[in-house]
Amino acid sequence: MYLRETKRRNADGTSVSCLALAQNERDPATGVPRARIIHRFGRADHVDREALARLVRSISRFLDPDPFFGYSCAWLLRKSGNCESSLRRKSSS
Repeated sequence: MYLRETKRRNADGTSVSCLALAQNERDPATGVPRARIIHRFGRADHVDREALARLVRSISRFLDPDPFFGYSCAWLLRKSGNCESSLRRKSSS
């Protein structure tokens, strides 16, 4: 599973980006991998970043500490420091 970002351009020239939780599955008939959308978060500029931070923290409880995880988490929550501080708290306990 991964966070999928799709972009499109409006008729007036502005661009819109949408976020979704997706999973790749192989089509049994053609054998071609296709993304299956599990949940749509909506437009990236309207996404509740605190809710995404809670989701990341919830999932990370089941993962071993990974030195690269902080980088992907920082990308996901560009303007929110919650993920990094949560990882610091988890590693110190």
